[in-house]
Amino acid sequence: MNAAAAERWIVKPRPNSLARVRMFCFPIAGGNASAFANWPDALPDDVEVCAVQYPGRQQRAAEPPFTRMPLAIHSLEKALGEDYLDLPYAIFGTCTGSFAAYELAQRIVRVHGLQPAHLFISCCRAPHLPDRDAPIHALPEAAMWAELERLGGTPATVSDHPELRALLSPILRADFQLAETYHYRELPPLACPLTAFGGVHDPIVAVDELEPWRAHTTGPFERRMLQGGHYLLDTASDELLRELAQALAEDGVA
Repeated sequence: MNAAAAERWIVKPRPNSLARVRMFCFPIAGGNASAFANWPDALPDDVEVCAVQYPGRQQRAAEPPFTRMPLAIHSLEKALGEDYLDLPYAIFGTCTGSFAAYELAQRIVRVHGLQPAHLFISCCRAPHLPDRDAPIHALPEAAMWAELERLGGTPATVSDHPELRALLSPILRADFQLAETYHYRELPPLACPLTAFGGVHDPIVAVDELEPWRAHTTGPFERRMLQGGHYLLDTASDELLRELAQALAEDGVA
C-alpha cells in the first residue's frame, strides 16, 4: 500500500516525529477520527495518536463503508504496512470499535509478528460472548433511531434534526452491521497488557461481560470501572485519558 492509502485510514491530530509509541484509536459506531482530536493534549508527549478513519465519513465520505470485519481489518493492516509499525504500538477501541481493535492486534501479530505494547478496550463485551441485544442494523428507520435513543447513544443535536439523521443513518447501519455480523474465531491469546474499561452507569455492557477479556491475553489484565456511561469518551473522558496515560507510562513505552 502507498502512503496515500495509509493517510486515508489514519488521521494524526498532532504528527510527532519524536514519538516512541503509536496509538491506533477506533471510534464508536457512526463515529469518526475527530473523536480523538484532543487526545495528544492529555497523553504523554512521546505518544503519537493515530485515529482510524473508516470509509464513508469526513474526508472519506465518497467511499462506501465496510460492513464486514475481515475486509475492513485486512484493508487497514495493508494500509499501515511497515511505515506505521516501525515503532511500538498500542491500540484503543471503544464500544463496537473494541472488536476492530482486538482483530487488528491479532492480524498484526499474525502478519508481522509484532505484539501490541498495550490493548485497551472500552465498554464492549469480550468477543467470544454472545450479544445480549437484538441486531439493529436492518431495522426500519424509525425503529433503529428509537433503539439508539433507548441505548443513550443519540445526542439531541442529531435526534432532533431529520437532516442530520439522514446523513448519519447509512454510516450507523454499516458500522452496526460490521459489529453485529462479526464472528469471533478462536485464536491464540495475545501476549500484551490488556485493559478493559467499563462505565459504572453503562446500561448496555455489564461487568460480567468485561471480565472475560482476561482470556484474550497471557499478559497482565486489568478491568477498570470509570464514573461514566456507555460512551466514556463523552461521559468520563478526563478520567479515561488519565488512566491511558498512566498505563502507557507504566508499560515503559511512553
